[in-house]
Amino acid sequence: MHEGFTDSSSARVLAVFWADTVLSKFLMVPLASRAAAPRVVTVGLLGTAGGLLLATVPGMTLAGYSLAGLFLGPVFPTGLAWIAKAGGDRRTTGVAASSSMVGSIVFPAATGWLIAVQGPGPIPLATAGIAVCAAITAHWIAVEAVLPTAAPGVRVRWWG
Repeated sequence: MHEGFTDSSSARVLAVFWADTVLSKFLMVPLASRAAAPRVVTVGLLGTAGGLLLATVPGMTLAGYSLAGLFLGPVFPTGLAWIAKAGGDRRTTGVAASSSMVGSIVFPAATGWLIAVQGPGPIPLATAGIAVCAAITAHWIAVEAVLPTAAPGVRVRWWG
């Protein structure tokens, strides 16, 4: 967020972001059977990055974070479903959930450090960069990964 935000306006932006992550999970329900999980994850991450970039435009912070929340909401649950469909066992799902929890510890600390050093301005750009890297990784996994349930050497395409 931009410097000059009051505590109240910052809390409002944060509340809208989290409310939209919840709303998007409900909006995704009718689309879930028609949308491939890798596509949902990749588009969700890219949409999140787009919303965060929009948040850097003066006067568009609320709209940007709202859009980021709408796109980010279905990413984690869809990613878990993708792991299960790809043949992942409970251990794989556990590693994904644990990684998410580690990220929930490391990312706020890194964000706090970045704010202390640079102020809050770079946060949306840094987070958008992370979302783009995650989207590239998800797309690569969807297109190139050899799944453990496939015959040796057989690529299973999950993109569409």
